This record gives sequence, structure tokens and C-alpha cells, in this order.
Amino acid sequence: MNINKYFVHDVKSGLKPWTHENFGGGTESADFNFIVFGDGNDPAVIGEAIAKINLFNPDFVMSTAGNVPEENICQPPFFRMADGDDGAYSFVFKDVLFLNLQTAEDLSNIQLQWADAVLKQYPDVKWTFVFLPDANVWVNGKNFAELEQLLYERNYSMFAGTVGHYARYRRQGRNYYLVGSSGSSRNPDGKAMRGVPFGEFPQLLRVAIKNGEPQIAVINLNGMYFDDIVTLPKLQWIYPGYFQADRIPSAEQAAELEAKGLKIYRDNGGNGF
Repeated sequence: MNINKYFVHDVKSGLKPWTHENFGGGTESADFNFIVFGDGNDPAVIGEAIAKINLFNPDFVMSTAGNVPEENICQPPFFRMADGDDGAYSFVFKDVLFLNLQTAEDLSNIQLQWADAVLKQYPDVKWTFVFLPDANVWVNGKNFAELEQLLYERNYSMFAGTVGHYARYRRQGRNYYLVGSSGSSRNPDGKAMRGVPFGEFPQLLRVAIKNGEPQIAVINLNGMYFDDIVTLPKLQWIYPGYFQADRIPSAEQAAELEAKGLKIYRDNGGNGF
């Protein structure tokens, strides 16, 4: 069965704002999960973040950032922000609607009309997600307020970037998420990030759809490691006495221990450890 049966979009022509359509997950379940990628301009940090995303193997990745230079090393599909002053696109994945709108201080009239038409086209989806590059529209955007009214009768969540720190707000009884940096080790002022209490840490958001509702976790990339975080060579470099020969049983000791039923594992050099 073709997974694209569960993916319908409104991009008619031109370069699509996602890298490919080889989605993770399977076709049997209506549940799925995706990662939300925040701002950042440090290629080294971005590359590490995407490598860690690949370990999660989500169905796809949504971005609140602009240009992400390492997006093509992302194994799941990577959805970019819409381009242009009136940029917008939508898609439905497994009966969940995604709206992606390029904004500055407010939505344009064209974007508001487009969003109205899309929401009328999909009135009964299980959930609606809205992605914006800039949370400033939450403050004084008149057309944004109109969009909120269009969304009011449905289940939805809102994501926006730019500010460089994480925070969750409640508006209209719904969750609105400021997505912090996924690709930088500095805060927007260029200073060292101040840590979790300030929402300033390299991060990803993981959104799991279970029975049609989102469960959202914030992942601190500073506390997520690859499996080679501690290896024997690293231990020996830090602590040269670790696993040296005087700690390895001799052949006679190994034979005695194995006779008692204790398995002695050996590395490629024949050393037990």
C-alpha cells in the first residue's frame, strides 16, 4: 500500500517545500509522529540536530526556521517554511491538517482568504496544526486574530519560531508553542544560552499523534547523546588505568571462572573484559 494515500497537499507547481515523500512509519495505524525543528544558523549544530532526528526516525519533520543548510541529510521528509510575502501551503497526513504560513507582522489578506478556503475544505479532520516563522503576529496581527476565529470551533495547536526560546502559552483554550533554537548554541543576543528555566537550550519538539490527539515532548539536545558517548578508547584516554591488563583475568583465571559457568567475553585481541 502506498503511504502517499495518506498524504494530500495543495502545492500545484514549482519546487515543493519539502525534501521528499518517503515517510517513516507504516500504513496500518492512524497514529504517527513528527519533529518540529526550530531556528538556528550554526551548520555544525544544525547537522548534529538532524543526525539526532534521524535516530528518532519520525514520519517527517516540520520546520519553523527559514533556510536550513543541512536539511538534505535529514532522512525523513523535511518540510520547509513557505516562501514569499503571501506564501502558504497545506497538507493532510492521516486525517490531520497542517497549515504553513509565511508571516512578518501579520497575515496578508490573500493568506487569510486562502486559510479560510482550506479550513472549509477540511472541516472534520481530527486535528489542525498551524506553523508560522514568527510569533509577532500573535500580538497585534488583525488578520491573525481573524484566523483564530476561523480555527475556534476545531481542535488545533499553533507553532511559531524566531524568538530563540521555548514557551507554551494558552490561548482560546489551545496550546501555542514558541519553538526555541534547534541549530544554535547562542541565544538571540549572541550570548550563551541560559538554560531550561529560560527555555534557552538546543531543542526539538516531538509530536506524537495518538488516537487523533497530539502528545508533545520537548527534547533537550544537550542531554541526548549518540551511542558512542562512552567507549573503551575514550575511557582509556580519560583514565589510562581503566581496563588495563592487571584487571583482565589470566587464561588460568578465565578457565576457572568459565568452569563455574561465568562467561568471559573477549575483544578482537583476545582480551577478556
